[in-house]
Amino acid sequence: MVIDLGLPIRHLPKPVPVSVALQDSQKDIIELSDYVMLSLSSVNNTWSFHSVHAIIAPSLCTSILLGLP
Repeated sequence: MVIDLGLPIRHLPKPVPVSVALQDSQKDIIELSDYVMLSLSSVNNTWSFHSVHAIIAPSLCTSILLGLP
């Protein structure tokens, strides 16, 4: 999605380690090190949100995952 939208990729000052669960029940630690600036709004533009740093996590099951750390 980042490439499709033409968003410039930026590097985090410090990589974020995350734990991922794989099918074989083994947990691996990967480091996420890139982000993009993303501005969100509703489909009909009745509301919008300020720009946020969206961390790029490759190979997710969805294009965008919103939530708090």
